[in-house]
Amino acid sequence: MPKRNNCLACISDNQKKIIDLGMNSYADRFISQENFSNSDSIFFLTCSLCKDCGLIQNDIVTHPKDIYHLVDYSYTASNSQYSKDYWRKYAHDICKNPFF
Repeated sequence: MPKRNNCLACISDNQKKIIDLGMNSYADRFISQENFSNSDSIFFLTCSLCKDCGLIQNDIVTHPKDIYHLVDYSYTASNSQYSKDYWRKYAHDICKNPFF
């Protein structure tokens, strides 16, 4: 999987790795009982701090189809009004951040 080179919030490339948790499977997968014996996808779980805006983010770029292609998972941020409101406010707050 590709490594993230720029901050998701401010696009800066001024990142510092702060934790390496090794290889992990996806945390929010719901696996059906008939698939319990199948091996699950794993990826490197490392997080970096953006030195410009302070966002902590996963260093590895994952694709939703890789996460959910074997499971029935209907939740997305776009189908939750609460989630949409939260992320709208978060984006507004980030844009007011003095780092920008």
